[in-house]
Amino acid sequence: MNNKVKNKHLENYKVIYEQVREFYDNFNGTNFEKLRLYLLKSYYLIFRMRLEGNVNKIEITNFENNFKKCYSELKLSRLEKRIIEDDVKRVLKNREYSYINLLDSFYWKNKFINKKIFRRIIEEKIRRIIKK
Repeated sequence: MNNKVKNKHLENYKVIYEQVREFYDNFNGTNFEKLRLYLLKSYYLIFRMRLEGNVNKIEITNFENNFKKCYSELKLSRLEKRIIEDDVKRVLKNREYSYINLLDSFYWKNKFINKKIFRRIIEEKIRRIIKK
């Protein structure tokens, strides 16, 4: 991707992230809806950081901790759990989420990681090791 196109994408993702963040900060809906917005906000934050070239492990760890806390505190119906599961899988498909702790039973117990996501995370971890 050339710099002009990359800069245009970066600006677009910055705008999207800022709008989602602002909406999230001012949102007064249910906790379920707030959690879904948090996942969307996290998705765009990491995507923007990837385009900027400054994704760090701390952001991923913060995401993990916040998400686990929020999800554990909610009493969700079966349908809501399925919706959140799909949202989390969409977020975890970002290669930057390869920093997550795959051995954490939270992801497996709640079915947030399937074989496809597991393979992507392992492949990205291997790529990082090879690059070093």
